[in-house]
Amino acid sequence: MRQIWKSDLRELRQEMGAIQNKLQVVEEKGNAREARLQAIEHTPDGLTQHVQRLHRSVAIQEARHRRHNICLRGIPEAIKGDALLPYILKLLTSIGLQG
Repeated sequence: MRQIWKSDLRELRQEMGAIQNKLQVVEEKGNAREARLQAIEHTPDGLTQHVQRLHRSVAIQEARHRRHNICLRGIPEAIKGDALLPYILKLLTSIGLQG
C-alpha cells in the first residue's frame, strides 16, 4: 500500500512539474504579448505627433508661398492661370487704360 502511495505521489509531483513548466511558458508568452501591445499602443501617439509636425510644416510653407503672391482688389480669386491676363487686359481697357 505504501509503495502505491509513493508511486502515486511521484506521478503527481511529475505532473505538477509539467504543469508548472507549461504555466511558466504561458506566463512568458503573456508577458511578450503585453510588451508588444504596449509598443503598439505607443505607436499611434508617435504617428499622431508626426502628422501634426507635417501639418505645421505644410501650413508654414503655404504661408510663405502666399507672401509672394500679389493681391489685386476687385479681381475674383476664381480667375486663375491663363485666364488672368486676358481678364486684366479687358479690365484695363474698360477703364480707359491700355495694357
